[in-house]
Amino acid sequence: MFQVERIEDGVVERELEKWLTVSQAAEFLGISKTTVRRLSDTGDLKSYRIGTGRHRRFKKKDVIETLEGEELILS
Repeated sequence: MFQVERIEDGVVERELEKWLTVSQAAEFLGISKTTVRRLSDTGDLKSYRIGTGRHRRFKKKDVIETLEGEELILS
């Protein structure tokens, strides 16, 4: 799990709660948007569907935890 030694005024906490789009998650992970969608579909990357268009969003902390856990299967 992503550990933070010191939180000042909740800044780090708020940063971890930010929502990422498919494009932002792909850039953060260094993979393609298609791979992000596939990982979301298989449940390997936790995502949330929001709005009337049911767009995917990812919590930054979930993306970090997945990255740190090396749970991504990119084949």
